[in-house]
Amino acid sequence: MGNSIIQFLKAPHFPEDEEKTRQARALNTLHLNMGDPEHPLIEIGAQGHDPSGEPIFFMRDNGMGIAPEYHERIFRLFDKLDPNSEGTGVGLALVKRIVEFHGGRIWVQSELRKGSTFFFTLESMEGEPGR
Repeated sequence: MGNSIIQFLKAPHFPEDEEKTRQARALNTLHLNMGDPEHPLIEIGAQGHDPSGEPIFFMRDNGMGIAPEYHERIFRLFDKLDPNSEGTGVGLALVKRIVEFHGGRIWVQSELRKGSTFFFTLESMEGEPGR
């Protein structure tokens, strides 16, 4: 992928703890899998809160999109939608495990040719929702 344009729409607040490297790896893995190959645009931000009060973060791209029937499958280990594409099929499975390790969840909203938005939550530190 060429140079990506990344826009922070709202400065997300991520929990600060000894797992920063793991969280950064998850965000980087998402970034590497996103965006139109010719003119990648990735937006990172936060919007609203889940029912437990945790902030909902997102990464949105202008890539090729993912058909709804594959929204769960993309998070499976070694399960690639295009067997001829680069990569191992580990990236999104790893992201999911990292997010879940931090008490969160991840999901995607996407349509073919309309890009994708990956949403995720992370458990707040010290039990303070939205901290």
